[in-house]
Amino acid sequence: MNLFDYKCHHVKDDIGLNLYQGNYQKLSGNTLSLDYLKKSMVFHVLKDDEVYAGFTLNVLEWSPLRYFSYLNEYVKNELLVQPLRPLKEEDFLEITSIYKEVGSKTDEMLFYFYLFAKAYFNARRLEKPLILGGSIVREVKLIQKEVLDVVLYHGLIDAEKIKGDVPKLFEIYCCETSDLLFNAGKEAFEKYFLQVFGKKKWR
Repeated sequence: MNLFDYKCHHVKDDIGLNLYQGNYQKLSGNTLSLDYLKKSMVFHVLKDDEVYAGFTLNVLEWSPLRYFSYLNEYVKNELLVQPLRPLKEEDFLEITSIYKEVGSKTDEMLFYFYLFAKAYFNARRLEKPLILGGSIVREVKLIQKEVLDVVLYHGLIDAEKIKGDVPKLFEIYCCETSDLLFNAGKEAFEKYFLQVFGKKKWR
């Protein structure tokens, strides 16, 4: 494994955004507008200078938060009313629009390293106290929920809101920005350390 083979690139030009848009649609089946991508922070993750994954960071000041847009207004407002701390949409930095080609364990590990590192540093820069994530994909949920460890929503999402013929199980989760690196480091260490000794496998 050569870590210098991997890079994370902030995509700003139209050619790169069109590539991201096409890759996301091909691998997820869902569409993103170029207008949305231009307003957000878009990243490609590369191995040997070839793009194999991508993710987007978004805040309410740029575009509506995508994960909350899948919920009706009543449900969204209910989940924001947390008993210990009421939540506000403007407090979140959202990790969204993830796509990733199937690859090695190292490809996956480096992808999530870049994803969580970029989310942390940009949340700090933008003074966002919370990180938001979500997915209908089981493998993504299993990894992200170890880091974004507060589940805000767990339920079905209508098929017409995503590509598919039947409702899918959808989850939204978050964590404090201040906890993100510790949670991510703990998860990476446990996976690596326990995998070496054959006790815990990458999901």
